Amino acid sequence: MSRRPSLLAALLALALPNAARAYNLDTVTSESCHERITTEALDEIVGLIDQAPDLPVPDDSIVRRLLSNVALPGTEGLGEQARYFLLSLIVGVRSPDTEGHSTLNLGALRRVHADPDARGQYAHALRAIEDDGVAGDLSAMEGTRQVIRDELMAAAAAFPNRMIVDKPFFVDHYGQVEVPVALSAWHLGRALHALQDAHAHMLWNDDVSHVVHVLNYVEAVDGTLKASRDGIAHSGALDDCDRDTVQPMVDRARGRSRALTQAMAAFLVQGDLAPFERGIAACDDMATDPNLCGWLIYNPACEAAIRAGDEGAMAASCCDASNDYCDSPYLSTAKEEPAGPYLGCVARPGAGDGAGALALLLGLGLLARRRRATGLGVLVALCAVTSRAEADDGPRAFVTIEGHGSALDDTANGALLVPTFGAGVRAGWRWGRWRAGLHVERNWWVPVEFGVSVDEGALNIAAVGEALWFDGFVRSSVALGASILMYDTVLDDAGTTGPFFELRPAGLRWAVGGGVHLVFDPLSVAVIYPVVSDPPLRKIERRTLLGVESTFL
Repeated sequence: MSRRPSLLAALLALALPNAARAYNLDTVTSESCHERITTEALDEIVGLIDQAPDLPVPDDSIVRRLLSNVALPGTEGLGEQARYFLLSLIVGVRSPDTEGHSTLNLGALRRVHADPDARGQYAHALRAIEDDGVAGDLSAMEGTRQVIRDELMAAAAAFPNRMIVDKPFFVDHYGQVEVPVALSAWHLGRALHALQDAHAHMLWNDDVSHVVHVLNYVEAVDGTLKASRDGIAHSGALDDCDRDTVQPMVDRARGRSRALTQAMAAFLVQGDLAPFERGIAACDDMATDPNLCGWLIYNPACEAAIRAGDEGAMAASCCDASNDYCDSPYLSTAKEEPAGPYLGCVARPGAGDGAGALALLLGLGLLARRRRATGLGVLVALCAVTSRAEADDGPRAFVTIEGHGSALDDTANGALLVPTFGAGVRAGWRWGRWRAGLHVERNWWVPVEFGVSVDEGALNIAAVGEALWFDGFVRSSVALGASILMYDTVLDDAGTTGPFFELRPAGLRWAVGGGVHLVFDPLSVAVIYPVVSDPPLRKIERRTLLGVESTFL
């Protein structure tokens, strides 16, 4: 399904350079690569399920709702058991990149992706910190093979007992939820992820039969990468599975993903490890299908030289910058969109929990807020001096029509932008400086994870109390009432109702004549909580509001 470009997507793409680093996941800023390549192995996956018909589907409300609402290409005619196994597989495929967080959670993604532990990098087919020089290419390749083997063995251990385990998964508007998954399928998804990443994070030769170089992410974002020692920086361009220049590698990723799924089925159901061993071994002259072998083969001549410790042979046969990585046709693409320090921060995530970029953003935000606060104070003072005071015996009734917007929401696991917007009306009566009335608003939500759209959000109805200060130029208010879900979400039905609360500490009112005021609230806090059951749906919005108020009677 194609998507129209949006300002939100453009902002996120600029704000999160190479954040979701691997073949793209299906997100608000990118089309699906991992999920698409995985579901193209659907025949092999269904074949595995057909050989094990007693795979259970848990009697769980989250699973039932996800199976009813999450659409995956090509799965429309599948039964519940097959769709559940595939759902578990997709949760596993996404796991190495997100660990259940939003793909727009900059801090969490940096902790996951810039993990200095070697296995953390091998899970994405990348170099570890200690993988230096051409020998580092070989050790990174061996580490990636071992990760895939370990995931396969973990899947096999879970398969006989049909184990079901809760794993984190991000759902728009809910944040991170625990989803019961078939553990064997989850591990298979992680193995597929590593194999697919090998076709985006490694340079291959012209016929994609062996690897000539492994890219580097952790030292690139750490700001310590030295190309002659650490290799080429991870490339956002190689991650784009729709780019014409990488299609031969993408095609091999598809074929090898299908072959790995077949090998997994043979091992899980029949205990036959031969297809897997053949897959990770070099193809021989008798091979008729190149996808069934040679999945992760390093430059054979260079590998032999490294193992023999023959520096002369290494210089003659290994691939590095001096020979343009053996003229790999993918080198020019690999040099595009290189990974670098997140927003200029170079502190390693192990020290400070990966919060360098967030600290920078917070600092900029506080500086901007301080400047806004200074300007706001001056503006309030000017209004108090130049505007006409509202007399105690003035109009008693009031009606306000307003719009609001918010970009930050703590329930989205720290996603950088979580837009919401809405419009409402409030009306009531004044007694001196005190006012009371009714507040009604519609609140629409923009998903941050799966596609650019606008969800129907909630209808909020509340009793409101207000106080006027500085002769009516400043307004404070509190609203308390009910929040009603206005659409069927992935997990809950429309009409579900919970509490609503809003606090407006200091808004401005400008009298423009005839009992009409312009109102502006630079910052208010609203808690929208239409679903209180587990998992809850709660949004805490930091809003800015603008409206028109009319007083009469």
